[in-house]
Amino acid sequence: MTNKQRLQNILKNPKGKVICVDLDGTLALGTYWGKKHPKVNEAMAKFVRNLDDGGATIIIYTARPVYQFSQTYKWLGQNNLLYPLAMRIKPPASLYLDDKALNVDDLNLK
Repeated sequence: MTNKQRLQNILKNPKGKVICVDLDGTLALGTYWGKKHPKVNEAMAKFVRNLDDGGATIIIYTARPVYQFSQTYKWLGQNNLLYPLAMRIKPPASLYLDDKALNVDDLNLK
């Protein structure tokens, strides 16, 4: 089974898995660095809620500076996305949903 197939299986049955979701460019349409919050990516938000309903533990992560924690958490609450928030780190997870991720399988090194 390839890594891609393993990850797809997690999405089909997320119960008991930790799934980390990037904020800017993934859960949010655009980025935030202190001016105006971008709009929520409604399709991704719905997808994340479905994973949560399926038994996954959702963690939102972002590279935003720690001093923006309160504004970021407020935005998550306003968009019904109150999950644990990790800032400046990528916590351990079963699966990452990220706009800037490259899977080793994508490199075609074989």
